[in-house]
Amino acid sequence: MLLLYPRSTPAPTLSNVGDLPSARTGACVVPGQDGKAYALLGESPSTNALVGAVDVYDTRTGRWTTDSSDPAPGTGLRVGATATLLQNGDILIA
Repeated sequence: MLLLYPRSTPAPTLSNVGDLPSARTGACVVPGQDGKAYALLGESPSTNALVGAVDVYDTRTGRWTTDSSDPAPGTGLRVGATATLLQNGDILIA
């Protein structure tokens, strides 16, 4: 489950935006410049397998989609990594 904290409202409240399409623990979630939230990396809680898919939450539609591309193929970055939005819109994973 992911909770959304909208900073633009006068009295912010948390909203449940549902479960990630790719169940995972140890994921990074970073807001994009496009108004979407990106859930990256982590591992499956049921199999402990590494999760390579990127789940994208669109705040305009209120829906999750999955991008099957792996943001860090072959790097071993998965659990406990951090993600930072850069000024140019790229996401740095460390």
